[in-house]
Amino acid sequence: YISDIIKNLGVGYKWVTDGQQAVDAVSIEKFDLVIMDLKMQGMNGFEAIRRIKGIFPDIPVLAQSAYAAPEDERRALEAGGDLFLKKPFDPEDLLMAIKELVSK
Repeated sequence: YISDIIKNLGVGYKWVTDGQQAVDAVSIEKFDLVIMDLKMQGMNGFEAIRRIKGIFPDIPVLAQSAYAAPEDERRALEAGGDLFLKKPFDPEDLLMAIKELVSK
C-alpha cells in the first residue's frame, strides 16, 4: 500500500523487510526519510528507530503500524520517531506526513 502511494510520487525509495536491513541501508545510502513499520520479524521497528537515530539523529522517521496498541505510539516517539501513523490511513494522510517531515 505504502509503496503504491510513494511510487506515484515519482521519487526513489528502497523497500526492506526487517529492522536490521533498514539500519544497514541507512548506514550505506543517504535517505531523506525513513518510513518504519513497528512490527517486523527479527529486529522490530522500535529498536531499528533507536539505532537509526543513534547514527543519523537528523533523519526524519515516520513510524507506522497496523496492529498498534495505544502505547506503541508513545514507544515509537520515545525511540526517536518523529511522527506516527496508525493503519489504515488515507493516502492523503501519508502524503501530508511525508511533506511535513521532509520540509523541516
